[in-house]
Amino acid sequence: MAVVGINEGHAATVAIAKKGEIVWASAEERNSRKKNDSGFPHVALIEGLRETNTSRKDITAAASALTDAHLIDLKIKRLTRFGVKDYVRE
Repeated sequence: MAVVGINEGHAATVAIAKKGEIVWASAEERNSRKKNDSGFPHVALIEGLRETNTSRKDITAAASALTDAHLIDLKIKRLTRFGVKDYVRE
């Protein structure tokens, strides 16, 4: 029995809890190497299931921290990945 928590917004993350205790948590940026990566944390979820030996059948509930802040997330994502060359080009 496992509960999966997913944050798709700014700094997308996944947490996995078993028996009421968080056994694993990670941000998608650790895998993508993109600071403050937003969107669905596919790789972090797969990694978490593998690391905790959890199959999809073991998941009894999922919680999402998704809000309607997608436009702000996109703005933040752009600002945190924008380099000097991008500003010069723009």
